[in-house]
Amino acid sequence: MDSSRIYKVSNVALALILCLLPILGYWAIHVRYGTALVEEWLPKNDQVVASYHRFVEHFGHDQFLLISWPDCDLEDARLPIFAEQLLALRQQHPEYRILTVNHSLQAVEQLTNSPLNFTEPEAIERLQGIALGKNLTCFVTLQLGFAPAEMRTQLLDAIAAIAVAEFNFSPEELILAGEPLQVSIIDRASRETMQYWWPGDACEASV
Repeated sequence: MDSSRIYKVSNVALALILCLLPILGYWAIHVRYGTALVEEWLPKNDQVVASYHRFVEHFGHDQFLLISWPDCDLEDARLPIFAEQLLALRQQHPEYRILTVNHSLQAVEQLTNSPLNFTEPEAIERLQGIALGKNLTCFVTLQLGFAPAEMRTQLLDAIAAIAVAEFNFSPEELILAGEPLQVSIIDRASRETMQYWWPGDACEASV
């Protein structure tokens, strides 16, 4: 995973949404926001959406969130600690629907300790592009079950709070990627648009 690329793409996506807010004001009031599924924002007869639903029928509807930071590699002691903090978060907040917490180092250790007895270089080679980025960037992966979009936003805020409190990260250092991030950005932008154009009770009455 190219961490700088993910960071830039996330920023570009957010900037584009913010630029479009004035144009989307009237349209947003007619959209039911709060969905946790991006495909629900798309036309129901879209062929890509139909293919996606067939995929979901076979593989389930869980979402994945990837968390990393600059220079995160297999030697970074913060990687397993961050994963432990997220496991504790799962216990404290079951409403976030965190199903599993995994990280790159864990995946390498599983292969090296398996009956196949891979060496560490062999495990790294096999996991590159799957549990390791192409440049050997490491990350924590959250598997998430279905939850409302506002829960996704609360989860992202909780993750950012852990990063600041435990590791003294700045908001710009934390790198997030995955559909839950997209859902949160879209949901937050739609709410801000509706509050801007139809503040207060008028916005609430439209939902």
